Amino acid sequence: MLICSATVALLGFGGTAIAQIPYPTPGTIIATGDNLYSLGGDVTVTFLGKGNAGDTDLLYLASPTPTAYDSSSSPIFNNQTSAANTTVDLGTFASGTDLEFAIFNEATGNTLYSGSGSNNPDGDVHAYVVNDYDGNPNEEYVGFEDEAAPNSDFNYADVQFVFTGLEGSTSSVPDAASTVSLLGLSLAGVAAM
Repeated sequence: MLICSATVALLGFGGTAIAQIPYPTPGTIIATGDNLYSLGGDVTVTFLGKGNAGDTDLLYLASPTPTAYDSSSSPIFNNQTSAANTTVDLGTFASGTDLEFAIFNEATGNTLYSGSGSNNPDGDVHAYVVNDYDGNPNEEYVGFEDEAAPNSDFNYADVQFVFTGLEGSTSSVPDAASTVSLLGLSLAGVAAM
């Protein structure tokens, strides 16, 4: 019975949050943030759980707008009331579209954005992005730090999400037309040889 219970807990069944990916150097600010780009098609987000957050954090899509979830008054998730492992479909986005997500911390009144950190009040990166979550190439893990410096512990474990249909990158993701053009040039080069 004990082994069965431990297995259930490890696999994330029974209402517990599925695996968080710990930030390897807590307390160290991420130097360059990853933007999240659409792979072209449907985008979903799954709430893994509130992690270390004691404050109420509201996740929403800051850009592009308008969408059904584009402000803190119409959030995708509220970390205090949303159930772990809940998934929301955000709709379809063209390939290469830069999606910027934000969390609004109700206690501090700060809005903290994914990406480079240039939109954040402290100028720091507040989203830890891991590509290919759990070995799946179209899933991105994102752990948010929900407080701005100097009050932040920068553990990037306050609220966690898994996004599908996105790719995290510090540079732009090429659109499908560019990829096809490059493939065509490559095939033409091989044919010429």
